Amino acid sequence: MRKLPIAVAAACAVAVLLPLAVLAAVSGREGGALDRQTAGWRSTPVTTSSQAWRTLGQLSFVPTASRSYSICAKNGLSVSLAVDLEGAPVVFRVLMDGGPVLKPGAARFVPGPDTRSFGYTFVGHASTFEGSDLHGLEVQWRSPTGRPVTLARGVANVLYEEGASC
Repeated sequence: MRKLPIAVAAACAVAVLLPLAVLAAVSGREGGALDRQTAGWRSTPVTTSSQAWRTLGQLSFVPTASRSYSICAKNGLSVSLAVDLEGAPVVFRVLMDGGPVLKPGAARFVPGPDTRSFGYTFVGHASTFEGSDLHGLEVQWRSPTGRPVTLARGVANVLYEEGASC
C-alpha cells in the first residue's frame, strides 16, 4: 500500500515541475550594459515573392563588398525592425553570424489597406568567438505564399554593449 502514495506524490511532482520546465525552455531574459546604437534604413521600394529567405542588405549589418562593418558587441543585444509594407503576407527574422535566429523567432505580418506599418523587436546574446566580438546581423524576409510583397521603406535599429575585442 505504500507504493500508491509514492506514485501519487511522484505524479504530482511531475505535474507541477513539467510545465515549469517547458515555460523555462520557451521564455527567457537577456541583458547587457547597452552603450551603442547602430541603424540602417531603406527608403526605396523593394519587392519579393520568394518563399526562400532573402537578406535585406540595407537593414543588415554584415560585411559586404561595398562596406566592411559588422557590430562589435557582447552580451545582450536587440534589433528593432520597423517597416512599411503592402501586398501579400510576409515573414521576417534576424540571424546572428549566419546561424542562430534571434528570439523570439520569425515574425509574420499581413499588410492590409489600413494596416501597412509593422514593428517588431528581436533579441539575442553576443559572445566572443575565436577572440573577436565582431558579429554580423542579417534581417531576412520571405513571402510564405509566393505572392509579391513590397517593402516601401524600413529601418533596423540595433542596441548593444560594445565588445572588447574588435
